[in-house]
Amino acid sequence: MDALLNYMHDLLEPPSSVDETDQFTIEVVDIFDHRLDKVLGHDSDNWRMLNSCPACQYKLTDEPPLEFSILCACDGNNSAKLVDPAICGGQEHLDTQIGTSLIWLNESYIDVFKDEVHSARACQARDQCPAQDPDDPWVDEPDSVDSAEPRTVCVDCWRNATPESQKKMFAIFKKSGIFITVCRHGFLLTICDMVQSGELMKYPIASVKKLMDVFGSNILYGYDIKCAFEKILLCSTLGDSAKRLNMQGVVPAFHGHTHNHLCQLQHHSKHKLGAGLEDFEMYAALSDFIFNNYVQALTSISTTTTFLGNFHASNPTLDPDFNGDLEEECLFLQCLARKKDESSVEIDYVKALNKYEEAQLAYEQACIQFGQLDLRPNYSPKDAGNVQQRHTQAVTKRDQKVDVVIDYEQQMALDA
Repeated sequence: MDALLNYMHDLLEPPSSVDETDQFTIEVVDIFDHRLDKVLGHDSDNWRMLNSCPACQYKLTDEPPLEFSILCACDGNNSAKLVDPAICGGQEHLDTQIGTSLIWLNESYIDVFKDEVHSARACQARDQCPAQDPDDPWVDEPDSVDSAEPRTVCVDCWRNATPESQKKMFAIFKKSGIFITVCRHGFLLTICDMVQSGELMKYPIASVKKLMDVFGSNILYGYDIKCAFEKILLCSTLGDSAKRLNMQGVVPAFHGHTHNHLCQLQHHSKHKLGAGLEDFEMYAALSDFIFNNYVQALTSISTTTTFLGNFHASNPTLDPDFNGDLEEECLFLQCLARKKDESSVEIDYVKALNKYEEAQLAYEQACIQFGQLDLRPNYSPKDAGNVQQRHTQAVTKRDQKVDVVIDYEQQMALDA
């Protein structure tokens, strides 16, 4: 085929470079592929996504519906980098090839969602209640110069979610990697370049939009920081569609253990009804994956059934409510979080009292020096001015510390 294409190209126009010949070869092969797809009936919109995995998408007649229509996972990878020519110098050789596959999400499609995080933060700020969830991504971080990326307890524990202000390296890359979604068996569903950034929220948002457009309702996805991403998704322009189509997510089994306990109870894949044995880590080899999962499922059903039978036989009066136990554990941890907030106010109050005492002591010393000005006529105008300035500053600082203490006392109702 290559020899034939090169011959055809030479007949039309002698190649000026090897790159030109390669480009011509790719274009001709692409034309052949499109014509073949049309003959086979594979040219409809999103045909490749809808037929990417026989195990996921082949439906039997009268097949019982599952809890979720498709299970998938998404993640970014920064191994496919392209250094920005403005950094390395030299002449850039532009790649004029354009991907024609509909699973490739181009830059214009992605950038439609570039402001979703800002919009979601504004939405949450309007509806924010006093009680703070320990995983709340809307806590202001004064040390972060990039307010476009949220910060959570889980974000601090998992590097992929760290604000872009902590990822200085990405500034030198024109393309820093790729972001993909795959089905539970590892077949590619969507792919896009991460351009001049790390793993920003716009990439999973755009990928979720594509999944909803193609597969419709009851999709379950796995994402390393699903706990933070879900809150942004529901406050974004896709929020209503995600709720209507029952778009749900989980944190993958391995990465989930880097999240705090409350987050694991709410988001970990092992607690999700309908997730089955999937770990959502995208490491499966299809040849053995389905068989091994089938054997594991049969073993799990057998051992669990035996255990529950023995448990009920030895405890006939007990009626365990496993879902209720999980809910109670979540409520208990949420109460602990609220108690922690209350105790932190008390600690801050004690610190404020200590700072007030220091300010009061400095104020008293400044007052003594200020009162001795008339007794020391040998003070120069500069020295006298310094004493007056220190006295003024001490008064101001003491008054500020008093206001802080009073504010904490009002919060704790100590003035009642």
